[in-house]
Amino acid sequence: MNPSPSPTYWRTPTSSLTPRTTRIAHPPRPWAWPQDIAFERNIRIWFGWLARYNSVYHLGTTEFTVQRLFYQQENALRRHPAGGVVGPSEWHDAFLWAGYYQITWLDLADVFASWVHQRDSKKLIAAYRSADSVGNDNGYAVYNAVQCTDAQWPQQWSTWARDNWRTYRVAPFETWSNAWFNAPCLFWPARARTPVQVNGGSVPALLVDETLDAATPYPGSLEVRRLFPRSRLARRAGRHHPCGHPGRQRLCR
Repeated sequence: MNPSPSPTYWRTPTSSLTPRTTRIAHPPRPWAWPQDIAFERNIRIWFGWLARYNSVYHLGTTEFTVQRLFYQQENALRRHPAGGVVGPSEWHDAFLWAGYYQITWLDLADVFASWVHQRDSKKLIAAYRSADSVGNDNGYAVYNAVQCTDAQWPQQWSTWARDNWRTYRVAPFETWSNAWFNAPCLFWPARARTPVQVNGGSVPALLVDETLDAATPYPGSLEVRRLFPRSRLARRAGRHHPCGHPGRQRLCR
């Protein structure tokens, strides 16, 4: 139901209007529901990886036991936030990058294990602040301005609640965080515009994605490839979000 938080959401219609000046580096996504499902898949892959290395981290021998421990720790923080800072929401933020980038798995595994076994709140707080530091209001304002006006969001909270609870049943990790992140669009004062009709027939674009990218799920890349028949899709079997990693940011400029 929801327009997705892809930073390149605008590039598909823009390239239809100005094909010689717009770089479509990464396929955009028009819906958030596939993200929630993809993040659930990726975080469970991480849980399974932690179970495989139980001899190192001692967090459980199966994906299920690690997942259960993860949410037990999260729920316990409701009454006793770690260091007075990290509650359930901050806990989720601290570990969200495990769904984005495989390169974070080792560091976040250490944070998880250190909290479970030593109650190391310093590492946990540092992980949270690294993932969700203060001072990003300008970026979030621009994000909202684009997301909330490029397409019409549902205008009734009952629709949001119904669709997100339905998704939450199969993808609890990211669904409601994604919903709240985009919730300003329910009240955004600017009028949503009519979506541009995408016509990529004249655009020789290079599209980049990874097959297990959660933020911009791979099926959307195939759809953009269809919309831009002269394009080429460079895909890689992996669990990184191509735009976000510091070494790959040129792809998204």
